[in-house]
Amino acid sequence: MIQQPFFTPAILLVLFAIPLALGWVPRNRFYGIRTRRALADDAAWYRINRSGAWCLIVSGLFYLAVAWVVPMSGPQDVNFRLWLLHLFAFVLPLLLGLVRIRHLSRQD
Repeated sequence: MIQQPFFTPAILLVLFAIPLALGWVPRNRFYGIRTRRALADDAAWYRINRSGAWCLIVSGLFYLAVAWVVPMSGPQDVNFRLWLLHLFAFVLPLLLGLVRIRHLSRQD
């Protein structure tokens, strides 16, 4: 599993998002989903970061599930279609999560 092309970024995404999802990270300028609205208000910070972190966790876990079901055999596996499947399985849910985060940060 560790040989999958986006394994490390997916794991890091999940690990960095867990403290945000649990509400352990106070408002700051270095770590978290930092939008103007989130930085202006504690309630907005926690709402945006909790919801956004869950989007990031789900997208990372989705990629790991795809990589487990349709694994690449290793670096010598140059099947471009399989690599594209892995790329889309990593990027597409992440982009959907980012759209959701943007929507949350614009809500009143």
